[in-house]
Amino acid sequence: MFNFAYVGNCRLAIGLNEKGKNKLKEMTYDHKPTIATEKKRIHQNGGEVRKVEGDNDMRLFARGQTQPGINLSRTIGCTNGMAVGMVFEPDCWEYEMQPNFDFIFIATDGIYEYCNYKYLTSVLYGGDMQKSADKISIDSFKKWLVNNVVNADDMSFVILDLKSFR
Repeated sequence: MFNFAYVGNCRLAIGLNEKGKNKLKEMTYDHKPTIATEKKRIHQNGGEVRKVEGDNDMRLFARGQTQPGINLSRTIGCTNGMAVGMVFEPDCWEYEMQPNFDFIFIATDGIYEYCNYKYLTSVLYGGDMQKSADKISIDSFKKWLVNNVVNADDMSFVILDLKSFR
């Protein structure tokens, strides 16, 4: 059994083998202000969810204002969003460990932005975990440089190899 608590756009996925096929199974979802329950809480606390011209993301704002402009509904440490419905309360999950679980992969949206599950599965099942981690780091950073001239998002991740515990 393992427990996982998270806020924001950090995702947990489990690498597993189902019927002879390796896959990466998404176990969490991003806390976005567009989710109905999140949006309701934001509206009840004086916030609104809208898109800014030229932006792809729906963001959290104080009603009628230009701030805070955050594309998350839950986070740790973003105090300027609290007044308009952002919370620090995590979603908590409990998972029963299964014999076909090979690894746990936890990553920020900076990784998932340009590295989809098909790519991650092929790299993570491609051999040595350290080499896989290096490849994911390098490839995601290169993709950020090509697609975002101004900045690169946080690209943090953790791989827990469960096979070593068997």
